[in-house]
Amino acid sequence: MMRIAFVQTYPIYHDHVETETWLERRNRVRWIPGILSKMGHDVELWAADRTSSVHQSTIAGLGDYTIRFFESVEASRKTKKHYSDALVDHARDFDADIHLLKGTDGGIGNRLIQKFLLPEEQTFVFIIAGKYYTRHVPEADLVFVETEEQRRMLRDPGWYFWRTPIPEERLSRMPKSVDTGQFRPMPAVETKWDIVSVGRLIPRYKNYDALGQLSDLFDVAVVGGGPAKEDLESSYPNIDWVGPVSHPEVPEMINRGRVFMHTSHRDYSPRVITEAAACGTPILAFARAIAPDVLPPGCGLRLDREHYVEEIELLLDDDELIDTMGDWARAHAIEHLGKEATRTPLEQMIRLLSGPSE
Repeated sequence: MMRIAFVQTYPIYHDHVETETWLERRNRVRWIPGILSKMGHDVELWAADRTSSVHQSTIAGLGDYTIRFFESVEASRKTKKHYSDALVDHARDFDADIHLLKGTDGGIGNRLIQKFLLPEEQTFVFIIAGKYYTRHVPEADLVFVETEEQRRMLRDPGWYFWRTPIPEERLSRMPKSVDTGQFRPMPAVETKWDIVSVGRLIPRYKNYDALGQLSDLFDVAVVGGGPAKEDLESSYPNIDWVGPVSHPEVPEMINRGRVFMHTSHRDYSPRVITEAAACGTPILAFARAIAPDVLPPGCGLRLDREHYVEEIELLLDDDELIDTMGDWARAHAIEHLGKEATRTPLEQMIRLLSGPSE
């Protein structure tokens, strides 16, 4: 048995989520500690919040574990840079065998690395969740990547000659995972839109111009709230701006679209693609950002930036192809992206880092 700390490197309020709402979520962040606990390890989940609190996680089918929220230090206007010295102090007392850090550039993780993990030569692992390289990434004992492109860039930085290459044996793939019982096809739900998109409305993050152009030809809806919502509603009046919904409502929203579209040029393995696949909804994304290992052939379309309108028109004119792609996407999610999808890479991590005496 090993003692393992699973660390959220951004404070939970970074995504504008209240504490109780966060605790009600059932996602990969909550499943990974539960899987490790079920495997027989002593696990705690650590995160930072406005105030400190302690909770017990009991998710059916997984092991139980303790969740600890530590009071944050708001050292910057950017919430991702907030940190917690109380978390660092607890890390010293807990004396984990492995520190599993989700996210490479959050202030919580950076503080923990600089004040404890590196000075005390502690074992730590990164789970990439967006930004895939920082100066601390090469110092990790293992790095879980989201995509094969990230693996290649970390192994061989190419033009980024100042980056330290990471050996292949210290890189592993951890898939996104989704509750395929919650995110599922819903035949009884009435289709309302040709194209649906889901996500926070953040300036300059997604290609809203593409959705705006498509809304002149098709029924397009965007589900989600965020700081850019008011400006976007004014700029693209033909889009149905649904606004924020609770996480349990998202599967129904996805099922109301004939196809799902993710328009970011910067987000290379978004969770919403996994969720749409589980719903059996064909996925549209730009090939420049979304690679074939994230959106496999047959599950949707990887779009050309110049000719995407024509590509989408052809697909929406073919109901049989939409059904076939939806079936493929659902089958892919069931086989590769369920809530237990992280078990194998976690088992590999334990074998690699358990030491020769194990």
